[in-house]
Amino acid sequence: MAQLATRQLHLGAILEGVGTDQTSWRDPGLPGDASVDIGWYIENARAAEAAKFDLVFIVDSPFITPDTAPHFLNRLEPLTLLSAIAVSTAKIGLVGTLTTSYWEPYNVARQFGSLDHISKGRAGWNVVTTGLEGAARNYGREEHFDHKVRYARAREFVEVVQGLWDSYEDDAFPRDKRPPSPARRTSKRAALIMPTSRPAPNASDATLISSRCCRAWRRSLPIPMKRRRRLPRPNAARWTSTSCLFRSGVPSIITISQNMSSTRRSPISPA
Repeated sequence: MAQLATRQLHLGAILEGVGTDQTSWRDPGLPGDASVDIGWYIENARAAEAAKFDLVFIVDSPFITPDTAPHFLNRLEPLTLLSAIAVSTAKIGLVGTLTTSYWEPYNVARQFGSLDHISKGRAGWNVVTTGLEGAARNYGREEHFDHKVRYARAREFVEVVQGLWDSYEDDAFPRDKRPPSPARRTSKRAALIMPTSRPAPNASDATLISSRCCRAWRRSLPIPMKRRRRLPRPNAARWTSTSCLFRSGVPSIITISQNMSSTRRSPISPA
């Protein structure tokens, strides 16, 4: 009898404070300020970690209305929140939502690079393009990007962010403080960093990503990502809905198609 392939279920906990419906906030056991209470987030992240969940996930949106669910009306910024959770947990993945429509790649690369170091390799990015047209006014735009432009911009945005993460080689910082000596048989001076270079990106359309992003590739990101190997690139043919760059020791990309029929990822380090 052929041996069945072993399959493993990965679990993630969405921490949504007072809830993303209109009634959860009435629960007597739920603090009325859970969405802005860092203690509530840390307590629940630790509970998820103890239960061997792979990750906690923070949803976010750049636009609200009077009818928006209670959690979104008053909530903490994802990367700030996840940084606080990072120093209060040890193994669980930390995934936050940032839109590619109203951020710049350099800022996103630096923010997630910092979270990656603070958490020792547990940072993850839920990549979204934002479908809420009202978000445009919050960022000084007359109108929202149309669907085609949003997703074309998002593909290029992710590539630029990954390029920035790779702007330092893995061994770029030897941090060698030892002075030259006969025993070392070298006359090299102490070295903090070894200069490296990477090619500039090919920004396909200036209307999608500004030229500042192209120039950014010619510089190095101040915070290189912690990694064991290079990040794989997303498959543009499948990348039609959303992607999550999840880093729990072993970097991987989760790619989900619109019909939810195909996903691919690298193994996740056990919790």
